[in-house]
Amino acid sequence: MALDDPFYSTAPDLSFHLTDTVGGPSSIFGREDPEAQITIHIRSGHKNIARLFHMYGRVPAIPYIVAETHRLLEEDRARRPERRPRKIVIVGNAAPRDDGENGVEFHSARIGEYLQVVAPPSAFSQVREHIRDGFHRLPNENNHIFPLGTQFRSSYVEEAAMDPRSFVPADVSSIPAADAHPALGYADFFGNQKLVTGDDDGFEQDLQNSAIERHGRRIVELQIGEVRRDFVLVCNLHETRAGEYIAYRNLDRGGRHNLAWVWPKNATDAEKQRNSPHGVFQEPPEGTPVSIR
Repeated sequence: MALDDPFYSTAPDLSFHLTDTVGGPSSIFGREDPEAQITIHIRSGHKNIARLFHMYGRVPAIPYIVAETHRLLEEDRARRPERRPRKIVIVGNAAPRDDGENGVEFHSARIGEYLQVVAPPSAFSQVREHIRDGFHRLPNENNHIFPLGTQFRSSYVEEAAMDPRSFVPADVSSIPAADAHPALGYADFFGNQKLVTGDDDGFEQDLQNSAIERHGRRIVELQIGEVRRDFVLVCNLHETRAGEYIAYRNLDRGGRHNLAWVWPKNATDAEKQRNSPHGVFQEPPEGTPVSIR
């Protein structure tokens, strides 16, 4: 049985709990940035760390964070093969209760070799092809983890990443397909926006085909929510000019498309956030469609 592997009963070296229960500011600009902090912890070789991140209203960002954590782990193992492997756990708590009843059951999968995710099925939508050892669920009743009828399952569920006894097989078809249409996947603390496209190469081609020449720059208009904005297409950050809104493929993040504002000299932190893509698009929620106009 796959869950007999010692991996499933080993305590994590790094644990990241993405939860809608801990409270905090309503704006992303006032919250901690889970992508940035997870990146630091993984690349710096940290161990024995557990973090809680306020994710209320950011459920569509969880699949992005899961996929990016897996990518970071693979990157780290290639860059530092001498480093002792670390077990990383992500708990995604985004299962609302309706009419006093517990919501979607927590599911679990090992993603690649070092990451275990315990979350609702939607969290796995961008990493389905990296699941190993099968897909499992934690029944809301008759398990070894939380008491029958508890309304705060997430306060117990991280324990399941060290005690697999309660998991039962689940159908991988319960994982929703990743959205094939471009959407806002994640916004960071400074308001840079990371897009999920379903096909980054195809989206890049669409951008290039739609761009127009203006003052020696290739310009494309993008719409997120009800707001439209012109962006300069650049291949790398060396081509940018202060004050420009740019669209580029971030090779530091696996070639995903990013939207950013190039900070003018002496811009304050408040100006960086207010004039960022996320600011000028009026802070749309993650999952909002992105279209080329």
